[in-house]
Amino acid sequence: MIGFQLPFLPERSLTAHEGARIRDLIASWSHDEAWLDVDTANAYRSAFLRWPTAHTAVEYHRWAVRSSIRPDGITYMSLMEAPVQRSVLQIQGEFDPMVLASSVDGSDAYVRAPYMRIDLPTGHFPHEEQPDMFNAALIDWLGALERP
Repeated sequence: MIGFQLPFLPERSLTAHEGARIRDLIASWSHDEAWLDVDTANAYRSAFLRWPTAHTAVEYHRWAVRSSIRPDGITYMSLMEAPVQRSVLQIQGEFDPMVLASSVDGSDAYVRAPYMRIDLPTGHFPHEEQPDMFNAALIDWLGALERP
């Protein structure tokens, strides 16, 4: 996250050599990279090579750091203190090296409606690594929602 604070360099790193680093990052963030075949890796690389994909992927990390001292960030965070009033499904990769499962423990405290968390045996990309399990969890959750 610290390295992403530098201007221009992170984007250039992600797009250098036709986005070669993208496949390596995705593989390292996955629990099992078997899902990441050549065609899928190329699709992600192609997406990152289109402006402004690499920039916006990095900008999220910049904002997370810079927003803590900027007036608009402080305003945003004060608005985020209000609890979520809608049903929430959180699907988490048990082996996600970027968003540790333990770091999202207690997320239900921010929700004033039904909350469900499902940990799948994946890394950072549950929908890609275990699409059948992900889809089943999502469809079951959607089917159980109360209709207005």
